[in-house]
Formats: sequence, structure tokens, C-alpha cells
Amino acid sequence: MLLKIGHCRRRRCLLACWFIVAGILLILAGAVLHFVPSLLGWFGKLPGDINVRSENERVFVRITSMVVFSVLFTVFSICLIGEQNPGQLKKFLRNLRKGVAKPSQKH
Repeated sequence: MLLKIGHCRRRRCLLACWFIVAGILLILAGAVLHFVPSLLGWFGKLPGDINVRSENERVFVRITSMVVFSVLFTVFSICLIGEQNPGQLKKFLRNLRKGVAKPSQKH
């Protein structure tokens, strides 16, 4: 990874690193949407996404698209946690298999 997120031990520095990574990801997402909008043309048009149109109003409920986004974001987050702290990831996955997945309270 280009920017190692866990290189700081202090919480404030770690938060700053997360904001930098989030900003970079937002800039990349904006560039993709600006230069290649057809790349995400499927978003909002999946089966399960609801579009209701009448004369005066339109309602869009993106249920399936948000589920797909949530799963992708969760997998990405777990990969980041696993890269920073492999023991915590193994513990989380073990608890997930048992059906007792709880985030650790250790800070």
C-alpha cells in the first residue's frame, strides 16, 4: 500500500491518515465519474432498485445498489483492518463463524 495507515501510534495522527485516504478515494471516485461515467452506469439499475415516476414527482430507492456498495465497502474495510492488525481480523472472522461477531472495544 502506498500510504501505510497504521504508521502512527497516536490516535490524532491515525485519524489524519484516514482523512487523507478518504480524500484520495473521493478524488479518484470523482475523476472516474467525470471521465468515464459509463463505468458506473449499472449503479441504480439493478433488480431490486425501485423507480417510481408520476407526473409531478420521481422517487428512487436504490436498495440492491446500496447492498452491493455496503458489501464492497465492508470487504475493503476488513482487508484494511487485516493489513494493519492480522490478529484482530482472525479473531473477528472466528467470532463471525460462531455467530457472535462483535467489534473489539480495544483502542
